[in-house]
Amino acid sequence: MTTARFTNKIRLLNNSPPITAPFHPILIESLQNINLEDRALFDYSEINQKGNDKNIASKYFILESQYVSQLNSLLLEGRSVVETLYAFRSCGKAIPQVQSQDQSNKEELYLKTCEILSPEINRMTELMSFCSRLISGFFEALTAIIPHIKDKDVFPSETFLLTLANILDLAICLDTMKNFKGSMSNDLSMYKRAKSMLVKDHLDAEFNSLPKLAMFLANKDFCVNEVKRSLSTISNLYEDIFIDLMNLCAEYLEKGHYIFPNSKHTLLRAIAFTIVLLDGDNDEADILKRRKIKTDKIQKILKANLITPVFGDIAIPMSSILIRAPHWPTAKFDLNQMDKESKEAIKYGYMLSNKIPTVDGLFHNTIAKLHTCRTLINSTDELSQNQVKLVYDTSFESLKLLSNLSIDVLEQTAWKYLNPIDTTSEAQRYSIYEKAVQYNYDANDKRSLIQYLYMIKSLARILFQIEQQVQPLFDILIGNEIQMFVKGTITDYYNNAIKKKKASVTLLKNLRDCLLDVNMGEKVNPNNPSKRTDPISGTQLLFARSMLDLCFNEKSKGMKGGLMKEKSFKDNQVTELQQFFNNSYFFSFMIDFKNSISQSSDLSNLWFKEFYLELSREIQFPISTSLPWILADFALETHDTRVLQNIFLPLDLYNDAAFKTLHHLKSQYIYLEIEAEVNLCFDQFMFKLGRKVFTHYKKLAALQLLNPETKYQVNQENSIGGLAANAFDSILSQKQFRLLGRSIDISSVLTQMMNQYIKHSIDVAISRFESSDIPSIIELETLLEICRLTHFLLLSRLDLESFDDMLMEIDGCISPGQNNGRILAHIIDELVNDFTPNYCFNNSISRFVKGSVFYTEPIERTDMGNFKAMYLYGSKTLGYQFESKLGSLKDFIGSNHFMSIYRLVKAQGLNIIVSEIEIHIKLIMENSLDEVIELVDDLCPFSIHIPIEPENLTEMFDYFAQRYSPLTQHNNFKSDILQSFRELGNSLMVVFFLQDALNYSNCTNRLLIQDIISEDSTTASYINQLCSAGNSSKALSSGFPISQWTQTTADIFQTLNKKTTFVERILNTMHTALKRMNSFTENGSITGGKSFAKALNAIQFSASVPAAAGSRNIREIFGDSLSVSFSAVLQISEQASIYQVINLNEILLTLFDDEVELNSNVSISDRKMTVSLRSEVKQFIKNSEWMIKGNQEWCTVFSAFLIKP
Repeated sequence: MTTARFTNKIRLLNNSPPITAPFHPILIESLQNINLEDRALFDYSEINQKGNDKNIASKYFILESQYVSQLNSLLLEGRSVVETLYAFRSCGKAIPQVQSQDQSNKEELYLKTCEILSPEINRMTELMSFCSRLISGFFEALTAIIPHIKDKDVFPSETFLLTLANILDLAICLDTMKNFKGSMSNDLSMYKRAKSMLVKDHLDAEFNSLPKLAMFLANKDFCVNEVKRSLSTISNLYEDIFIDLMNLCAEYLEKGHYIFPNSKHTLLRAIAFTIVLLDGDNDEADILKRRKIKTDKIQKILKANLITPVFGDIAIPMSSILIRAPHWPTAKFDLNQMDKESKEAIKYGYMLSNKIPTVDGLFHNTIAKLHTCRTLINSTDELSQNQVKLVYDTSFESLKLLSNLSIDVLEQTAWKYLNPIDTTSEAQRYSIYEKAVQYNYDANDKRSLIQYLYMIKSLARILFQIEQQVQPLFDILIGNEIQMFVKGTITDYYNNAIKKKKASVTLLKNLRDCLLDVNMGEKVNPNNPSKRTDPISGTQLLFARSMLDLCFNEKSKGMKGGLMKEKSFKDNQVTELQQFFNNSYFFSFMIDFKNSISQSSDLSNLWFKEFYLELSREIQFPISTSLPWILADFALETHDTRVLQNIFLPLDLYNDAAFKTLHHLKSQYIYLEIEAEVNLCFDQFMFKLGRKVFTHYKKLAALQLLNPETKYQVNQENSIGGLAANAFDSILSQKQFRLLGRSIDISSVLTQMMNQYIKHSIDVAISRFESSDIPSIIELETLLEICRLTHFLLLSRLDLESFDDMLMEIDGCISPGQNNGRILAHIIDELVNDFTPNYCFNNSISRFVKGSVFYTEPIERTDMGNFKAMYLYGSKTLGYQFESKLGSLKDFIGSNHFMSIYRLVKAQGLNIIVSEIEIHIKLIMENSLDEVIELVDDLCPFSIHIPIEPENLTEMFDYFAQRYSPLTQHNNFKSDILQSFRELGNSLMVVFFLQDALNYSNCTNRLLIQDIISEDSTTASYINQLCSAGNSSKALSSGFPISQWTQTTADIFQTLNKKTTFVERILNTMHTALKRMNSFTENGSITGGKSFAKALNAIQFSASVPAAAGSRNIREIFGDSLSVSFSAVLQISEQASIYQVINLNEILLTLFDDEVELNSNVSISDRKMTVSLRSEVKQFIKNSEWMIKGNQEWCTVFSAFLIKP
């Protein structure tokens, strides 16, 4: 026992917030309820009696307890019968029927029918037999008690009256259950027909009892009618008993003198049934005229409780019982006869949403007290008497509140069952169960019900947690209170009664002998607390309460008094006795504290649906109509953080239903239905929960990438659902969610789901990019960054996989050290096949735009599917914001796009891209460019000479335009010649932009390294050694610790130590390619071959010639990439100086400037506008200025990079 007490103090480390329902620990329980079998121990009629006092009270208690025990046995059996009857389902529909009398196997079918239905018929017979035994046991108890109360020496105890109330309630429940199970009559008819069709030899005595059984099933009010019939045969003295019963039930209801939820409804139905029994057909038996009955109080109580839940989904209105009383004003209690306003007022009292404001404050106050008591228990080795009393009172208040909360829930559910939605034209298509449940709860009802579930399960969880610690304290406290009461109050009253020879001497002595816990000869000391740890027995408590009630009850002889006779007890003494009597009623509940918590928090009725299955003749209803799933689905869809925290509580209703099914209904098929529904619901529940969690954090991640103004606007529109950023923290940490005996690690399940969702989001981002052109690279980076932030936000709550590993897996990288995935492949494909041939570079703004004219076949890309918002930006609202933000970046390509490329593929990926561009440039120069030069040589021989004395600019232009017209007018001049130079120029510009991106990153890395060195001397020393090592592989092999930071630093230095830039590398490749070109090489020397400067001169002049009217000019079609390619080849071929001498464009432009100088009559800024030239020549001059300016700029750039051979 010492070890067991020590283990109670052990607290396992569990950081999960308590947001799930409690689970019941397995405990060894002592035998407490033996159904008064030890009543003979309290027979004091022959012990130490003086005179003629035969101790009538003791004898009466033995007699009464005997019948109470018998009635309790009937009640226990009756509850089992009710539960079995509720779970009964007809199997007659599944049995094949005989189709004709000539059927060959009809006798076999009849035999099988009887064989299958025989167990069901036996159950019906047992039901009929039990109802008869119940009525006879009830009648026997009354007839045995009535003779003893004629002389008014004794009267029925509260226990006996409450037992009678339970018997009356059981009779009502049995009739109600039997009435709604119409399938029993159908099975009986099928069985009777099959039995009668068999040959005579197969008939037995059972067949003769079938008509009686059929009459029993057809009699809707069998139990009620039998009770009334049996009472009509005995003395009218039973009416006094029932009047006392009615008044007692009314008093209990008025004071809230009950613990279990079904106790309240039992008292209500007992009052209604008693009214039926006392109200006769004639005016003399009018119940309203009886003075002993407080009809006003009873009417008030019944009017406040017009409906009562019976069992499961069965609820009955009180008017269905009261209608049998002829004089009772049933119309006042019939909902169907009330006007709409009165019905709405009654409905208001049943709706949980109207009780939340009051109950919520009481709940939080009680929770605070319970936490205080738990802290007190855990921090104190031994509690004082006052501290134990505080814990007892707080636990009792919590138990009462728990019961009241459950009553509110069950009564609202009963109201919904009896008041389905209006059968309007819209609701006609709904089934009766859908009208009662699925469409009968609005959002406010669901929210309030979930809030009640939270309060009920939270109270039950805390009470279960402290139950093992407080139960021994309660046993000791109850024993001490009883001993202090007996040693103090009762002993004083007993001594005073002996002294004054009062009638209460025997009663007080019985009470004292029963409860006093002292050794033989020990002096009674009221200040000495008892050390007894065993609780008081049920029979002992019942005997004490019976003797105490006989002492001070107003019907007791000693309390009647008179003119010359003093009452046994004064008013203040009666108050003291009454207080202890009332408190002692709850002792049995507190002694069995665990069972009291369990029964008070049982909400299994919210799942059961047997009544509606029978009523609608359905095998089963869709899961969408199940109330636990309706509540769970509402919690998943709501934007209320408080409701979201209770998301697991609706699923605990399945635990309650399964527990009741196994331990009370004992029905395997109903449990299997619960299990099947849970399997489906839980899968759907986790699916929706996972999506909600992922979407929530995806939205949070996306919001971080928006600017403050946009973020504020989105938050104002509640785009993240009004949920706090940490709304799911408690949910993500749940590791022990109990469901149907299984412990589920919610955190682990969500971790797997989040991994899959993040991977799918990455795949969606890459797939969208694969369906788009190169400007969408920024969208890809944004989507991947959102995924990375989502992963980062979840990583602090879940044990996710590495994001880099996920990205590599989805991207399709072969190994961690290589960057060769889908992203890189699509970037290369777009750059080579779409970007270089179709985009135009604008040198003034350093951007590329899509060309207006295309000379290549369009690229076939995969269709971009319709992806869900949760995989993109989290919501459509955020998607619109990002589309507006990123949409403008898809119209061009600039430095931001190339920076995105670098960040996505890193330096190693850039090497691969540059290598592919290098191959592409080599192919252009060795294939396309060589063919272009040969074509130019054929169309425009290099022997064209400049006239020595041209008359003017126009003549000079016409002269060269005519000489180069074969080239200008050639069909493939643009599509082959200029297109090749555009591809070459765009390829070179890609390398320049990639180099800039790399240089920018290097500068950032250098600043980062400088910050690290300035902050940490140890790191600075390592970096110095790393620098001296020369490269990362040498550094990492020299014994330095390999960590994430170390690897990153090594990668930085590996990038910084690169000697050759991408541009130099490409220029070297171009130089090598020029050597291999047949058009320009002679004996391995570029300058020894044909002059590239002359060919370029012809191409440039032809490109500057204006296009026909209505056509686009060369710059609009090809952009500034022509100047880039021209300049690069000139510098590599070392013919830039030659080109400057023979450049026709520059010659004509010089001639134009000379003519401008001749016109000196106007200002210099307006001279060019005053020169009289044809529009064709003017456009040529503009084109030439653009071409020459570009050549000069890029020749300067390439000369800086050029490596001398």
